[in-house]
Amino acid sequence: MHQSITRRYLTTYILLNFIIFSVLVVVFSTTINRYFVEKKQDDLLSTLKDFSTQYVLSYYNQETQNELETEMSIISKHLNTRIWIIDPSGIIHIDSDRTSDSLLGTRISSSYLDKALDGDTVRITGAFTEYLKDEAISVIVPIKIN
Repeated sequence: MHQSITRRYLTTYILLNFIIFSVLVVVFSTTINRYFVEKKQDDLLSTLKDFSTQYVLSYYNQETQNELETEMSIISKHLNTRIWIIDPSGIIHIDSDRTSDSLLGTRISSSYLDKALDGDTVRITGAFTEYLKDEAISVIVPIKIN
């Protein structure tokens, strides 16, 4: 009888510790993941706002598209990202990925693009999975040319 109660307490103790440990691991990993995703989004947002300003300046200075693509490629490699310039109809005009996976000329349709066309900055994770192989962090910054 005494062994049976001791065994139950021990089993309950081990099971309870395992459950608590599992919950803590999930909470901490989720929190850490969220922190790094938000940090990456902040970095992208800052850089892309600067780039959109640079894009407007290059538009007014009539720089060639090749120069702009080169600059985009440098920023893309530095941030380990992929950058698209999409027109209001949703067609990708410039893709920083110049490999065979390039989506140049592809029409993108998304409610997130509609928000960007309204002038909002959009930060999302996991969108555009039909166009990209992996889940990605996406930041959409509208480029406004007056």
